[in-house]
Amino acid sequence: LVMPGMDGIEVLQHIRRNEDLTNIQIIGVSAATVGEKQLAAFTAACNDLIEKPISIERLLEKIGEHLGISWVAG
Repeated sequence: LVMPGMDGIEVLQHIRRNEDLTNIQIIGVSAATVGEKQLAAFTAACNDLIEKPISIERLLEKIGEHLGISWVAG
């Protein structure tokens, strides 16, 4: 949510307005240290949300859910 130049909500708005990115799935990542309204707007613009610290297992689980894939251990 907090980035130099453009915050996460602005980035999401640009992505969502771009016709070439209509079907993109967005998994937001937040430390939830921002205001409640800002976090709610960010969450609403995402398809899913993961809180920091990021668990790789949780991230892979979410990616699998949104892309309809299952992971095979190698």
